[in-house]
Amino acid sequence: MLRFGLFGITVTVEPFFWLTALLLNSQAFSAGPEMIPDLAAWVFVVLVSVLWHELGHALAFQRFGYRPEIVLQAFGGATSAPGSSKMSRWTDITVTLAGPIFGLGLWAVLTVLQGRGIIPPMNQLPRGGQLIMGYLLMANLLWSILNLIPIYPLDGGRILLALFGPRHLRAALITTIGVGILFCALVAAVYFDPLILLIIVLMTYQNYQRLKATGF
Repeated sequence: MLRFGLFGITVTVEPFFWLTALLLNSQAFSAGPEMIPDLAAWVFVVLVSVLWHELGHALAFQRFGYRPEIVLQAFGGATSAPGSSKMSRWTDITVTLAGPIFGLGLWAVLTVLQGRGIIPPMNQLPRGGQLIMGYLLMANLLWSILNLIPIYPLDGGRILLALFGPRHLRAALITTIGVGILFCALVAAVYFDPLILLIIVLMTYQNYQRLKATGF
């Protein structure tokens, strides 16, 4: 387990983070020795992108006076802070939005720097630079957008639950379950990816279990 400090924030990287980061690249399932540099670049970008996303949440927590911690774990990361369960609805939404905004911001900055020639065009970068730049642009754009899908525990799902509020938790869970089922159908019919489908199914089932616990 790796642990370090960043801007006064404790960051923990669990062992399963590295494995699932690797598995998120479909090439890992059929990779030979020649693919090791590509996969190494991919895992590096996953580390940087997930940490950057979680840093957005953490710095927002700090802005509101909390002391956050970041844990990079299987299939992503989580940022928490003692006492944050008492945050107001709009503070909660602001902290939640900070992660995707950081990701989209990094994508925008890299795009502008490349457009102005400060970062060379893809075809002028060395092979490693092309891999890292391409992965960074893709990961921070697509993951930030996907994270806003209203399926708990994605950021979009957290925002949905905050908007509904504790008094309407069951309605919020029913909504996020419906969205999860819809996206399962879309992934299965339009862009079949077993890993993405499995993640959405697990998240949807998690919401169903939470709904059952409310006495639905």
